[in-house]
Amino acid sequence: MFGVAHILVKLNRYDEAEALQRKVLDTRRRVLGERHPDTVWSKQELARVAEHRGGPDHEAEAIALFREVIEARREVLGPDHFDTLRAMQELGNMHLRARQLPEAEEVYRAELEGWKRALGEDDAGTITCESTLGEAIARRGDFDAGLTMLEDAKARMERQHGNMMQDAHWIRWRVVVARKARDKGSWDGVE
Repeated sequence: MFGVAHILVKLNRYDEAEALQRKVLDTRRRVLGERHPDTVWSKQELARVAEHRGGPDHEAEAIALFREVIEARREVLGPDHFDTLRAMQELGNMHLRARQLPEAEEVYRAELEGWKRALGEDDAGTITCESTLGEAIARRGDFDAGLTMLEDAKARMERQHGNMMQDAHWIRWRVVVARKARDKGSWDGVE
């Protein structure tokens, strides 16, 4: 059923996707328990459906669900596990989309510390997270600090991993967009 719900999201059939994903989540809760990895995965997929739907109500639901996912993953897998950190990334991204910039920055900072502990300062995931944090800082209006962090991440990514990596391209794009926003004095119409 999960695969069908995923396809329904891709087709913008959110009501059907949500109903199906809720059914999967309810079944997994009943059969596997609240903290089972498959149940937590279903909760994350439901959060993604809410995220795709957009709007304040769905954003609030997605944020609440991502927080539950993170809590469960920290408890079961640990705070520095890949799945825990990726869920933190999704929560930060949701806050960023909802224009909740202080919350996004807080989540990205915690995620970055987790990546540093788990994989070290020079891992591609750590550097990418640093660039995301830099973007959040720039979006809240501190262009100098945000751009400094973004440009440092770009240089480290290219030095450590080359410039052909997909994450390197993503970071370069973030630097360009942040520079345009700084020069314009606003993020409106920049992306």
